[in-house]
Amino acid sequence: MYGWHRYNVISYGIHATKGIPVLSSRHTGVWLYGITEIRNMLDFNRVIRTIGGLLYPTSCAGCGAFDVELCETCKNLFQTPHTEQIEQSLDVIWFANFKNPSVKKIIKAFKFQNQRNLAKLLEPIIKPHAPKTDLVVPIPLHSTKLLKRGYNQAELIAEQCGTPTRALVRIKETPPQGHADSREARFANLCGAFAVIDPIIIKDKTILLVDDVMTTGATLSSATLELKKAGAKEVAALVLAHG
Repeated sequence: MYGWHRYNVISYGIHATKGIPVLSSRHTGVWLYGITEIRNMLDFNRVIRTIGGLLYPTSCAGCGAFDVELCETCKNLFQTPHTEQIEQSLDVIWFANFKNPSVKKIIKAFKFQNQRNLAKLLEPIIKPHAPKTDLVVPIPLHSTKLLKRGYNQAELIAEQCGTPTRALVRIKETPPQGHADSREARFANLCGAFAVIDPIIIKDKTILLVDDVMTTGATLSSATLELKKAGAKEVAALVLAHG
């Protein structure tokens, strides 16, 4: 049987009627599609997915290996955690060398090509090494960039460490840090870029600051400075890659 049908769910069972709106508080009107139509739709969607898989097959973001989002070889590039101390006495945990071509491809796919699931795939590596803190705070994107990209990659990584808290906001739109010629230029670029949303949230709290990549550490240091000025007790940081 083809077409939409009106079903009324009543207290003693399900009674089918046609085209009659149900307004009574004892009846709930819902639209249901016929079983034949549903089966046809599922078959059609299966065909579309199959064609899509043939035209755009899943491949590893790092090396291009077929039929996997992130192969074991590329995943192993993130297996060894390292710790480095930078400005503001900030200890930063990082997992991979950003200068490695495969690591760079993975980060760029995650950051710019909407491959958000890569963060989840790295959770078994990230989570055991994330310090236990009161708050997990992702480095924020400026609202303009967030609107354009549609997501904050740092927040997706933060979700693998705990429940992210949006304690910081980026109030100054800055050019990409990679365009800065020197370490000093990177720090100048970020002067006044961050602000704490509500100091009460972070006062006397230990905080894990999270981002995707650390190069000179200017972004993490600038954000840490704002958090400490607002009363944070202690700040550590975690990134996927360094280089």
